Amino acid sequence: QLDRLKRAFGHMRPSDLRPSHIAKYHDLVGDKAPFQANRELALMTHVCKYAVRWGHIDDNPCREVQRFPEQARERYISDAEYTAARDIAPLWVQIIMDLAYVTGQRRIDLLSLTRNQITDQGILIK
Repeated sequence: QLDRLKRAFGHMRPSDLRPSHIAKYHDLVGDKAPFQANRELALMTHVCKYAVRWGHIDDNPCREVQRFPEQARERYISDAEYTAARDIAPLWVQIIMDLAYVTGQRRIDLLSLTRNQITDQGILIK
């Protein structure tokens, strides 16, 4: 996402960035990929927060851009679908899939586990 944002806005000075620039880009991406557009807007918003913090801009131009509506997924995969995906995945992905299934933890929590969190009593996740 950051590479795409750099291509779109990297030629601009932060102080020249306007909500209209962000909105035009968001609409362009959103025509075909609204979820992607929202994720890129979230990243750009975060980047602009730091630009404000560091004094490069006075206000975050992303704040005025409205996201595309999203609906949460409600589809539950079947056991056969889970098994089919697991069977073709690399071993490390299979392990993460199994841990996520058993623990209900987010992928990021599982990928950031350290060895000292794994004990004889189980996995310690704070």
